[in-house]
Amino acid sequence: MSETKLPDRDTKPETEATPLTFLNPCGRETYEVGSNVAICWTGGPPLPQHVNISLVDHQLNAVVQVVATNHKTYEPVGVVQWVIPVDFSINHTHDYLFYIEDAPRTTWTYGPGFKIT
Repeated sequence: MSETKLPDRDTKPETEATPLTFLNPCGRETYEVGSNVAICWTGGPPLPQHVNISLVDHQLNAVVQVVATNHKTYEPVGVVQWVIPVDFSINHTHDYLFYIEDAPRTTWTYGPGFKIT
């Protein structure tokens, strides 16, 4: 697990950028290891934008996988395709969620929870 310190889920960024909003996952999905997840979002700073995305264990409030670093998008709806590693260490009782931030860390958000089996 990474020692990356994430903002508290209740902390809101102070920015004039449009808030980041997840479009997918929507929440309550169940994904299997080895499956492809389309992570989609809208909002954030003006285009092009660079974002970082991490997978967070909700119960531990800890990053368990860095999904994308400095991913650049020119589209109003950003998309990152991520394959859940087959050797991913799963805790079946925990929920997972994605965290996204723009690279300068002026805006961020947490997505809804989902399961990995």
